[in-house]
Amino acid sequence: YREIICFMQRGGFSILELVIALALFLLVLTMLGAYASFSLVNLARGQSFIEAEALNQEGRSLVELVARRDWGSLNTSLNALHYDLGQWNLVSGVAEQIGVYQRQFILSPVCRDMMQAVVDCSLGSLDANSYRLTMKINWLGDSGNQEVSQETYITNW
Repeated sequence: YREIICFMQRGGFSILELVIALALFLLVLTMLGAYASFSLVNLARGQSFIEAEALNQEGRSLVELVARRDWGSLNTSLNALHYDLGQWNLVSGVAEQIGVYQRQFILSPVCRDMMQAVVDCSLGSLDANSYRLTMKINWLGDSGNQEVSQETYITNW
């Protein structure tokens, strides 16, 4: 109780105490602002990767759709997808531009051994009913070129 009475008799805060309290407040405020800014940058970066992964999954599904419709149209060059006259088609030698993203894919031959396991083509025979699909999504992000890539197999079964 005596401390409170002494504080009230003293007449309040000194200038030095006020400056220290203000400096601490500004330091905390600056740290909170930096944290919020860092969080927003990471949120935007994460959103780009989520969009790229969605385009990747969509591309894989569309290639499988084209393969079911016309297996003979598949080739082992760099490809993109093109929507024309109500259906998706493959276009060789180019990348598909979707906003800031570029989508392209490569179909590679698949070879199998006597047990039907996937092997290097020097160790097995060509499987005419399978391709390895490598789908790539590229874009220019805050930290330079970014890429999401995924491989899967498609079959004519």
